Amino acid sequence: MLRRAVTLAAAVALVGLAAPGGARADEPVAALGANLLGAVLGGCLEYFSMWGGLRATALMALVLYLAASLLVRRASSQPRL
Repeated sequence: MLRRAVTLAAAVALVGLAAPGGARADEPVAALGANLLGAVLGGCLEYFSMWGGLRATALMALVLYLAASLLVRRASSQPRL
């Protein structure tokens, strides 16, 4: 029970790392695209939870949040033109 709670809490906590710098007011088209992509991926994860179960879905969400965090850090470390 504790392992499940920690896994789910980690996935929810990591969204705070990936989301804050994602949407900028000077890039509304990119923000809308990211929002739509997130909605589509969220729908796919919802259907995956029916097929693979909630434990597998929580693990997949954790992996996706870690990947998003790494991509945001890599993008922010590169200079903008």
